[in-house]
Formats: sequence, C-alpha cells, structure tokens
Amino acid sequence: MKLKQTASLTAAVLTASLAMSAPAMAQTQNTGVSVLTGHNVVDAVDDVRETTADFLGALMDAEEGLGLGDWEQKEAKLDMMEERLEEMETVLDEKADASDDDWIEWMGGPDYSVTVNQQVQTIAQTLEQTAALLGDRWNTTGMQMTVGNNVVEQLQDLQETVEDLLAAVDDTGPAYGWTVDATRFTDAEARLAQMEERLERKAEMTDATWGAYVTSADFSTSVQGDVATLADILKNLMKQNS
Repeated sequence: MKLKQTASLTAAVLTASLAMSAPAMAQTQNTGVSVLTGHNVVDAVDDVRETTADFLGALMDAEEGLGLGDWEQKEAKLDMMEERLEEMETVLDEKADASDDDWIEWMGGPDYSVTVNQQVQTIAQTLEQTAALLGDRWNTTGMQMTVGNNVVEQLQDLQETVEDLLAAVDDTGPAYGWTVDATRFTDAEARLAQMEERLERKAEMTDATWGAYVTSADFSTSVQGDVATLADILKNLMKQNS
C-alpha cells in the first residue's frame, strides 16, 4: 500500500508534538484526541485529494481517446474539478504553516472535524460528477494501450489511498467530531478489497489481452463503476457530530 506522506504536514505535527508542554499534552489526552492520529487522517485525506487530481489528469491526457462525445465541454468540467482540488491543497498548506499552538488547537477543536468532513465530501462530490461525466457511452476503439494503462494505474492509486483513509479513520472515534457506521464501514472495506483484486488482475494481463480490454465496452463500464463506488464510499464514510 502506498503511503505518500506530505512533508510539510509531517514536519509541522512532529514539531508540534515535541514542543508540547506537559499540561498541553494532558489536555489533548483528556479530550480523547491524539494529535498524531488526527494528523494521519488529514494526511490521508490529502493523499486522496492528490490521487483524485491525478486521475482527472489521466482522463484529460487521454483526450479524445476516451471516445466521449462533446469532449471539449467535458474537458472543461474536468479542469474545473481539478482546480477545486488544488484549492483544497491551499487549505492544508495554510494549516501546515500555522504555529505549533494553533496546530494543536485546531486538531482538538470543532473546526478540525468540520474541515476534514468538508474535504472528504468535496472529493466525493468530485468523483460523483466524474462518474456522471463518464456515464455517457464511450468509444475507445482507437485508444492506445499506454493511455488506457495510465487511466487504470491512476484509478488503482486512488483506490489505495481511499483504503488508507479508511484505515486512518478507523483509528479515531467520536471525540474527533464524527461518527462512523460500523456496518457501512465494513461493507466499504469489502468493496475496496474487491476493487483492488479486480484492478490487480487487470495489471497482470498480457499486452494482447490488455489491448483488447481497453478497446472494449468493459473498460468504460469498469472504470465508471469503480469511480462511482469510490464516490459512494467517501460520501458515506463519516457523519458530522451535531
């Protein structure tokens, strides 16, 4: 599993942890919130944001090879969604550049859970819109194998980071400002495991089999379905505490 650590965020949290006085550490423990656990969630969200942007980039790199109608309009929508994800990165960078005290206060305060949940929902909405955009009939008969491979590789990276996010959220609890439905969470883990298995099987195809796959209707159906699944998992991952 790939864990793409964000250097600036990691440095900020490690500095904050080392700089905390005994009273500050006790206060954090009393609220039931771990700064490092909270940071892991933020870092995982940022990884999902990054791989979502990379996936959108792969779609735009494929261009007309996707065989989607009204490509220019769809490309403009993808570009707007990518810009929205870049704006999210700015928010995370601002948090990483804050002082140690501000960082610790943010991780233990209500703004933390609101920000995390908003970011997760923004990514979910982006993937929902992407799935809808990909819902049109594709015609990939002229797609190059390497172009199709890039789309699937980026989708696989996205699946892995969503799985990592679930693992990070699993280490938290209601004190972090959200609740998780245990049954829905277990179902999400199972769906991600099944997706991972399918994508790994695709990666083991021979050139001939892969070439036939990316130019078939199954390619578009599989990609669109996986994107919709990831959107649904993120949309229902957590519920903001009232």
